[in-house]
Amino acid sequence: MCSLLRTEDAGTMVIATILTPDIPDPGALCDALSAVAPESPRHLLIDCVFVTSLSANTRQNLCAFAQKMLDGGSKVRLCNLTEFNAFVIHFVALDRYFDIFDTQEEALLA
Repeated sequence: MCSLLRTEDAGTMVIATILTPDIPDPGALCDALSAVAPESPRHLLIDCVFVTSLSANTRQNLCAFAQKMLDGGSKVRLCNLTEFNAFVIHFVALDRYFDIFDTQEEALLA
C-alpha cells in the first residue's frame, strides 16, 4: 500500500485518507489516488484530516484528477479540510470539482 494513503471500502465509495501533513509530490499523490479510485458509479472520498497545507500545485493536480473522475462518471468528495484550505478552494472556485464536507461522517451520509 502507498505510504501517502490509507484506504477503506465504504460501500458506495472508497475512502482515501492522506497521511502526510504536507504533500511534497502532488503527482505521486494523484498517481496513488488513481490506483485506488473506484469505477463508476462509486465515488472517492479524500479525507484530509492530517493535511495542513495544500500548495497551488497540489490543488491543480487534484482538480485535474477530479475532472478525470467526473468524466468517468464518479465524484470526488473532500472532507476534514483545514479552515484555510477550504477557504482557498472556495475562493478560487475549485469547489466545482469537489463536494466538500466538514467531516467524513457528513460525506458518507450525503
